Amino acid sequence: MASASSVPPPREGLHLNDYELLRLSHIRRNHEYMMRLGIKPLVAAMNTLPNTHVVDGPATPSMEEKKQRKRRSGVSKGCSREPSRKSRRIASIKPEVDLDTARKVVDGDDDWDNENSEEDDNAGPKQRASKYAKTEDAVKDAQAYLESTRSALNVQFDERAKQAGDDSDKWHAEAVRRWGASVGATEVEPITDWKAFVVSRNTTPPPVSNTALLQEFYAHDCWQLLVVCVLMSRVSSWEVKDRVVSAFFEAYPTPSAVVAGDVTSDALFAILKPLGLFPFRFKSLMEITRTFLSKPRLHVDLGDNKVYGLGAFGVENYRVFCRGDLSGSFTDTTIKGYVTKALKKKKMKTRV
Repeated sequence: MASASSVPPPREGLHLNDYELLRLSHIRRNHEYMMRLGIKPLVAAMNTLPNTHVVDGPATPSMEEKKQRKRRSGVSKGCSREPSRKSRRIASIKPEVDLDTARKVVDGDDDWDNENSEEDDNAGPKQRASKYAKTEDAVKDAQAYLESTRSALNVQFDERAKQAGDDSDKWHAEAVRRWGASVGATEVEPITDWKAFVVSRNTTPPPVSNTALLQEFYAHDCWQLLVVCVLMSRVSSWEVKDRVVSAFFEAYPTPSAVVAGDVTSDALFAILKPLGLFPFRFKSLMEITRTFLSKPRLHVDLGDNKVYGLGAFGVENYRVFCRGDLSGSFTDTTIKGYVTKALKKKKMKTRV
């Protein structure tokens, strides 16, 4: 199996906006996941995305860029300013972002294409058109990449399922290959049906949208999607969310890596600190991971299958992105919008 390190080195001279750079870090995490499973995620396609090989995070800004950011933020040396934007998801809760982080990021909303920054207000029509044209191109590239890798992953799963048949040992080997050696090691109930264990964790997300939501970059893996929900919860800044999610999966690519003996709360704290609410997030991540590794059949809801740390937002994301369930009602604003567009698109396809 090729290693993730086989990805070509970054290209120089790229001028990318923050959105492009952050989304490309998720493509890189996706690439690493596919490589781990033995799927070479379309090297040719990767090369058509010149930005994909950029090291995670924006390049060091120039002095002029730093001055411009400072003027836009209104933050001067020795002064602090509380974050002014709040998540539409939980309007009554103050953003859990420490001030040092708040000075460095531009607060956004849950849906990037609805953002209106001060920079946009001050920019001329040509500048705004250029910025959003670039962002639109980045979204289209990400959409094409995700569609291709999902298709390849589905083909591989079908092939391996056919080879395994009802052989429990082969299904156990598949579980280890995907999620590490700790699968079943912390079981509350003995796992006797490894086929059911794997199949219940295999995701069937809807087609990739034209907005490339953060969740869509991790919808190929149920554990990763649930972790993303915990890391996104009660954070208003899309930049903080994107950076922490990418950093977490770079450090802990599988649930087995999270429960490894050398993992400490200090190590996790170093990654999760910008999000705030560390005790809640730490406990949630551990509970989700233990549940994922131990339950004979995975199912998440707000009733008998409630998992600590997963409220309505987490369960709704699980329904949509893991199970492809677009029916019923949803409470989260972004999910509502996503489902409405997905159903409209599905309806238009059936008419053709």
